[in-house]
Amino acid sequence: MQAYVTERNNIQHQYGYKSNNKISIALSTSEKLIYLISVIVLCILLGLIINRSATLFELNAQMGQMESEIRQLEETNLLLANEIAKMESPQRLIEKGIQLGLSMPGQIQNVQSKEFTNHTVAIVTTN
Repeated sequence: MQAYVTERNNIQHQYGYKSNNKISIALSTSEKLIYLISVIVLCILLGLIINRSATLFELNAQMGQMESEIRQLEETNLLLANEIAKMESPQRLIEKGIQLGLSMPGQIQNVQSKEFTNHTVAIVTTN
């Protein structure tokens, strides 16, 4: 038993152990520098990963907003297309022409042409 204790004390002394069984190994300056650089690189990598995740989250939120705007614009386009179809209907155009005093083709008797600064205007008169 005495040999064991002596052997243990020699090993503890040789490797820098304290008597309270805690390991106290002295690191060289180069090892400390390597550990410090490793920790710094790890922190930088973690920061980049977190930044990329935040950017992706923000882009996904913007994409959702844009998709909802697209849906609203498509609905508005449908409503406007229906309104255009109503405005372009032949029956409506005929009624609007009659309201404005226009006549149907074949009813025109006299046409006079006048030029106003590069524009030709036709004046239609009916008898």
